[in-house]
Amino acid sequence: MRRFAATLREAGVRRDERIALIAPDSRWLSIGFWGTIAAGAVAVPVNTLLKPSDFRHVIEDCGARIVVIDPSIIDESDLASLD
Repeated sequence: MRRFAATLREAGVRRDERIALIAPDSRWLSIGFWGTIAAGAVAVPVNTLLKPSDFRHVIEDCGARIVVIDPSIIDESDLASLD
């Protein structure tokens, strides 16, 4: 968790900035959530049951500049829909 928080701060994450987390319920989601909070940002868990094309709407709506995605949720070919 501390390492994740440090990585976010190194990436320039500011206080109250939104970080979208796309991951199934797991220890990795917990690390992402609490690491985001420790960095002073706001964690925005995204429903993993959404279609990859719907992730874009959620990300834009919450204003996240950084999105953390578990590779088991979305493959690289679907990432193009998030650009």
